[in-house]
Amino acid sequence: MNQASADVSVPSYKMSMMKPGDEVFKCVIALIVETIIVFIAAAYLIAVIPSEYGTHRPWHFPITDTIKWIKRYREKGSKEQPKEDSVKITIDEETDADDHFGEDDDVQAERQRVFNKEYPADSSVIIKDMRKVYPNGKLALRSATLAIDVNL
Repeated sequence: MNQASADVSVPSYKMSMMKPGDEVFKCVIALIVETIIVFIAAAYLIAVIPSEYGTHRPWHFPITDTIKWIKRYREKGSKEQPKEDSVKITIDEETDADDHFGEDDDVQAERQRVFNKEYPADSSVIIKDMRKVYPNGKLALRSATLAIDVNL
């Protein structure tokens, strides 16, 4: 290949001259495969290495996520997964006492203040036992109760 680049008697190589088994063809295929491998490695490292924003994933996440996906697919069959916009927030007026076990005194006092309606009538936000559960069943917020007073 080096001689062909310096020899003027041989015509220059054109892409139309490329055919399977040719040295240039092998180099182009190797570059394409290498590019794909580098992009996959970069995406993996971005997900695994801790950064300033977000959370990093464990080194084994491709394997464990694949296993979880297969189990979920087998359990639910070929049904579609819920979309992001179908996330629901549930607000319950009645909750069990177990939901509030281990709360600090100030949290319990705020809960009692809200349920006894001891907040101003012009409060801008009043939340009673708000719960957040993601579509995959993961509980993000067990219970939140508060009233925000506006004093200008």
